[in-house]
Amino acid sequence: MTKSLLEKLKESVSDTILINPQVLSDKYLPDNLLFRGKEMEEIGKHFVDFMVQGISTNLFIWGPTGTGKTHAIRILVRDYNDLASRDGIPSRAVYVNAKGRTYYQAIISLLHNLGIDFPARGLGVAEALQVLDKFFGATKESFVIVFDELDKMKQSVVSKEDPVDSLIYIMSRLDEMVSKPDVLLVVISNDNTLLKRLKEPTMSKFRPVPIYFRDYDANELKVILMDRIERAFAPGSVDEAAV
Repeated sequence: MTKSLLEKLKESVSDTILINPQVLSDKYLPDNLLFRGKEMEEIGKHFVDFMVQGISTNLFIWGPTGTGKTHAIRILVRDYNDLASRDGIPSRAVYVNAKGRTYYQAIISLLHNLGIDFPARGLGVAEALQVLDKFFGATKESFVIVFDELDKMKQSVVSKEDPVDSLIYIMSRLDEMVSKPDVLLVVISNDNTLLKRLKEPTMSKFRPVPIYFRDYDANELKVILMDRIERAFAPGSVDEAAV
């Protein structure tokens, strides 16, 4: 019996050397992030202290591009939510990438990631903060709130205020907006000069614990690449010399 076109195409896909292409995506989250155990454990301890005892310690995670900051925090956010859900703990971790966003747009992204229906256009910062205030005042949950790539935020054409300072100022003062200080704030940047942009009132309230992600060395990069190759490609299809 003659094979159909789809059957032939299906067989050609099954014969490819690339068996798990999603492993090569920058959105792929491994169960274990190689060579970042120490950093993840330090962050994880603060997360668990917050989840179990309500101890809120703000974190400033920084390091050069490509050092695993985003992957590490997204794994921990995923695991935090899985653990809280499994154990029936009313707590949630929320991740927001602030790259290319203004202060207002970052707040809108937070509202949407919290599951709050709020229009992306037509209203202003004051209205968005009122909705956020109302939400935190009514909920019984506690929250880990992560803002990634804050050093790449965009300046608003309307406001001349530094968007980074504005965002961290309001997020670190949520306990003054509502009588509910159950928020742990995590800020991620490619370098530590971000903190120099913060005004004294912002920094005095934020007071984060810094966690540094160093560059990988050549041997570590090779191990990481080999691990991805073993997961993504059919056995024996990639020569080690290519790595």
